Amino acid sequence: IFLLFAITGLAQGEESSKQSASVSAADEKAIRMVVTQFFNLYPKKDSPAIASFWSEKSPYLKGHRQELEGILAGTDRIELKSVTFSQVRVEGEKARVRATVEFNATEAKTGKPFDVYTSKNRVVILVKEAGVWKILRHISAERDLAIRLTETKGETERATLLKTETDLVNINL
Repeated sequence: IFLLFAITGLAQGEESSKQSASVSAADEKAIRMVVTQFFNLYPKKDSPAIASFWSEKSPYLKGHRQELEGILAGTDRIELKSVTFSQVRVEGEKARVRATVEFNATEAKTGKPFDVYTSKNRVVILVKEAGVWKILRHISAERDLAIRLTETKGETERATLLKTETDLVNINL
């Protein structure tokens, strides 16, 4: 009888673990979709649609809207070449995504190539609100690293962070 309970308990534990894994996979899929759709709207130059992916509670929303308006006004054409995810980390109701985002764009006044962002390395931080993932912050990965470096609590922690993010130690940092 004890063996039967032990096997039943093990099976329930495995089922619970499978459910947790599937929730995580569902969240990761939803997060990737939000980030991809967010960047896919840039070529449409639809500022309200792009802003709809943001949390209204984000303290960075106003700044992003201003930056976005400058990008959209300064470009004649924007083409999203690719979004490549390198990290998706979920902790409870928050997620941190690191992606390489490549655009082709032309400057409105001159027709010359235009850099949508100075760095193609992007970090998107999201928060889950009423079951929906919303953007809380969107910045360059290099700027994100600089912020995290200032928040570290010692030289060892800073050295470890720099060692794990060697690709971001570049001119954009």
